[in-house]
Amino acid sequence: MSSAIIRWEASQLGADLAKKCFERHHRPYKMNQTNALSRAMNIEPGEGWPLTLLMAHSFFVGIVIVTFFAASSALFLTEFGSETLPYVYIASAIISTLTGSVYSWFEKWLSIRKLLTGTLLFLLLSVTVFRLSLWFTDAYWPAFGLMAWFTVLNALLSVEFWGLTGRLLDVRQAKRLFGLVGSGEMIASVIGGLLTSLFLRHFATEDLLIASAIGLVFCMAVLLKIIRQYGNRLPHPVTDVEERRSKFRHLLKRKYILRIFLLYLLAVIVYHFIDFRFLDSARMRYQNQDELARFFGLFFGLVQGVTLLLLTFVTGHLISKYGVRIGMRIRPVLLTVCTIALIISTLGVGPVEMLFWMALITKVVDLVFLRATSAPAFLVLYQPIDTKQRLSTQVAVESMVGPIAGGLAGGVLLLLHAFGPAGITYLPFAVLVLLFAWMTASAGAYREYRRTLAEALRGRSLEGGSLSLDEGSLVDILKARLEGPHPGEIIYALDLLERQDSEPIETILINLLDHPSPEVREDVLSRVQRLEVALAFPAVKELVESDNVPKVRAAALRTFCALGEAEVVEDVAQFLDHTNPEIKLGAMEGLLHSGGIDGVLLAGQYLIDFENAKDPEERIFAARVLGEVRISSFYRPLIQLLQDENTEVRKAALIAAGEIKSARLWPMVLQNLSSHLYHTPAATSLVIGGESAIPALETAFAQPGTTRELQMRIACVCGRIRGDAAISSLKGWMDRPDKGIRSEVFKALRACEFQAIDADVIDIRRLIREEAADATWMLAASLDIGMNDDLATLHNAISQEMDQVHKRCFYLLSFIYDPKFVLRAQENLLNAFGQQRAYALEVLDTTLSRDLKAILFPFLENLEPHACLDMMEEQFPQNRMSPVDRLDEIIACKDRRVMPWLRSCAIHAAVAQSATECVGTIKDNIYDPNALVCETVAWALSRLDSETNCQFQETFQNDLSPQVLRTVSKVQTWRKGDKPMLLAIEKVMVLKSVAIFSKVPDEVLANLASVMEEVEVRKGDEIYSKGGEGQTMYIIVDGKIRVHDGEKTFVNLGERDFFGELTTLDPEPHLATVTADAETRLLGLNGDVLYELMSDHSEVLRGIIHVLCERLRGKHKEKW
Repeated sequence: MSSAIIRWEASQLGADLAKKCFERHHRPYKMNQTNALSRAMNIEPGEGWPLTLLMAHSFFVGIVIVTFFAASSALFLTEFGSETLPYVYIASAIISTLTGSVYSWFEKWLSIRKLLTGTLLFLLLSVTVFRLSLWFTDAYWPAFGLMAWFTVLNALLSVEFWGLTGRLLDVRQAKRLFGLVGSGEMIASVIGGLLTSLFLRHFATEDLLIASAIGLVFCMAVLLKIIRQYGNRLPHPVTDVEERRSKFRHLLKRKYILRIFLLYLLAVIVYHFIDFRFLDSARMRYQNQDELARFFGLFFGLVQGVTLLLLTFVTGHLISKYGVRIGMRIRPVLLTVCTIALIISTLGVGPVEMLFWMALITKVVDLVFLRATSAPAFLVLYQPIDTKQRLSTQVAVESMVGPIAGGLAGGVLLLLHAFGPAGITYLPFAVLVLLFAWMTASAGAYREYRRTLAEALRGRSLEGGSLSLDEGSLVDILKARLEGPHPGEIIYALDLLERQDSEPIETILINLLDHPSPEVREDVLSRVQRLEVALAFPAVKELVESDNVPKVRAAALRTFCALGEAEVVEDVAQFLDHTNPEIKLGAMEGLLHSGGIDGVLLAGQYLIDFENAKDPEERIFAARVLGEVRISSFYRPLIQLLQDENTEVRKAALIAAGEIKSARLWPMVLQNLSSHLYHTPAATSLVIGGESAIPALETAFAQPGTTRELQMRIACVCGRIRGDAAISSLKGWMDRPDKGIRSEVFKALRACEFQAIDADVIDIRRLIREEAADATWMLAASLDIGMNDDLATLHNAISQEMDQVHKRCFYLLSFIYDPKFVLRAQENLLNAFGQQRAYALEVLDTTLSRDLKAILFPFLENLEPHACLDMMEEQFPQNRMSPVDRLDEIIACKDRRVMPWLRSCAIHAAVAQSATECVGTIKDNIYDPNALVCETVAWALSRLDSETNCQFQETFQNDLSPQVLRTVSKVQTWRKGDKPMLLAIEKVMVLKSVAIFSKVPDEVLANLASVMEEVEVRKGDEIYSKGGEGQTMYIIVDGKIRVHDGEKTFVNLGERDFFGELTTLDPEPHLATVTADAETRLLGLNGDVLYELMSDHSEVLRGIIHVLCERLRGKHKEKW
């Protein structure tokens, strides 16, 4: 029965497609025959060949099932009497449970390709063993085994085929093509069933197993063809074992799930009882096994044909009109009628022949309506259950309740047989009792379904698209929720009602305009405006005149203008001078957007005044108006605002530019993206702009003068925009030589959910090899340099760069394999130990291709460095060097391998090692475009070569670029012997020694160091006073400070402590005074920069929260 539910989804879609094909082929127009067929079947270009392979696979699956069913049933009933059938049901339940457990175990350890191939091989082997056993032995067990094995074969074929199809097609393709794919099986079942009689004229019944084996061979051939051509679409799924093994007793605590279990249990028991009665009647009617086989083949084919017709022309309309209730009840009701007729036949009322025909009709009704109504009803019953429990419930139903029901059915039949031949005559009465219990359970389940559905609606646990919105019961529930007291619940119910067409929503919206909740009124007004509900005009006008909530009144003004257009300009004009900014904003938006020429002229003058006002708040208001109006031709006022000296005005203008989406504004937005002060709102603006901003981003990225930091930010923005255009741009940047840019590009592509196909896969494999080659070079460099305290920073830089290589490799792997699986494996490799880590490696081993494993596994297996290098040198040979030569090579290396931070660390190490041999190479980097490298070079030359240092300063005396001026200034302080300013590299060392920054990558901290302010304070100086305002967090480099209120000291802080984080995160007046207790040097971090750092690195936020909690606990202890 569980496989019937799986097949129903595809069959229903197939029936719908068949009907569409019939309708489309009878339209009176001519077109190319191939295109016409593709359009009729809803097949898009490029889908024809994979669809053909899947339909062929489905067809051969149908051949296997129909021939195996006919052979197993006929052979069993010839060798055994009906009294043995109960043992078959019990054995089938046990075998199904064991097979399911074994399959689940293999599913964890094998790649999807091996799993699917192995499943077919296993089934082929089992069919072959059964055929050979019938050939070489006269024992009875093969016939018994065949009958018990049919359920297992049917289930495994369903899992194999639909597992393959689900991974080969994406979600959109699945919705269109699942039915068409599954129709192959039904067609094969009809054809195979009807041809069984012809087959048996020339072959024995046992030879039907040969046809089954041949069908499996063809399934295997098609599967291998699919794997060869589309293997990159078949990643190994990440199976969350804990979720799939939710404890059974936990599910039993929910009344609704218990109802589902009971319903399924009764349905399966009835199914087995009807099956027994049918097979028993067939055995009495047909004594010859060939006759039995012909009968079963013909029966199976006709049942599938009738099912296909019902699915095509009846089921959809029936379920849509009457909902899940009829789907749950129609099968037991019809079976009740059939069972009563069967009881009459059993009692001898009527001809003897009637007993067989009633058993046959009852079986036909059971099989047909199982797939036509019961299966879809069960799928609907799962909907109100939250996602995780829904999966657990389905697994429990199919793997536990089903087998339990089969075992119970077998036990009851054995009990009836114990009373002799007369005992079986009571079976129809038992079925009748169970059917009444079934109908009662259906009614109870339906009541619980409605209740659970209401609870799910309140909790918003339903996912988009999962509800059947055509169902009358759901609409009634939604209407009832509109009268509830909870605004969020009402708004969500409106969302759902708006998606369906059977219920007009205009009247509902008008009635809700006087709802007591401002949230509801504001939401309804926006819907009235969007849906252009003209009948709501009087009610909207009343809200404009009388509503006392500014936001609602502003929404009413917008809607009033949208409905009344130019006719209401005079009525709205009075609100342009309103004292409340929200109401004024609503009036201006309405007039500019919907007021016609008069409205634009009237509101436009106000807008110009606000734009040129001296008060920054008024200029911010002008930017807000332009952003809310969202008319791209209104871009000109923003040109001035985007250059405003006031920070908040410019930020508001940036957001407005994103809403307007004018191509003329993107260059100015991108200028702000390069600023550490404005890049966050600029990035938000570009993301709001969406795909309209992509061309400008591409142009800026490709400009020769664009810095690497700006290129990284552009890549990040594209990742947030997502979509095909963003993916196309990012793919073009994957080959960038700068590894920092590459990392951002790969991260952005992952955010876009990019999956490679065809030629992209080859490029990605090449990039993985490049990354592995770089990692090998860095490993060799680390070993050649050796280890001492002076080189610790360099080794840390190499180690972090190798971590970045690993991260980029996993990003690349996620583009060609299942991303959830790859990233989960990466997480386990980074954070897990023992068995979990071994499990991650084993899964990767069974999934990755041999060439990728050869270049990645040495790094992933945590081998000793020399052993790892030995293995990697088989792929990427390395030259061994002296420590100084290797330092020199790193400093000189400007290719893709070495990031600016790593080169700076190598220069720093050369000074620490007094490696004067590197002076020449260091000199070559004087003109390096990276500020960090340039600064470190200047410092190194001042230490290693004073003559060159003097030449360096003289060369740049007339260069006024900010970077050079800063560098010269630092060099001069070093020469004078003053307290030297910190190098950027030294700032990073300070930050790494602060707990909250310790896990942030050095490269990120290096960028952070360039915008951190270095502050020196004398003893007794106040850094900030109580009641003052500030947006800077400080880290103490050296010295000590006191946090106090007058004479009362709250805390003393020293080196590597930080303070000011609270007012940085929440700009409120300081609660205490901070004073230096000694000569102190600080590093200041701006609030905007801190926010960005926390958004990218959650450990920083966690660290700040931890410190705040510690300080609050300290205050609490002091108080008590």
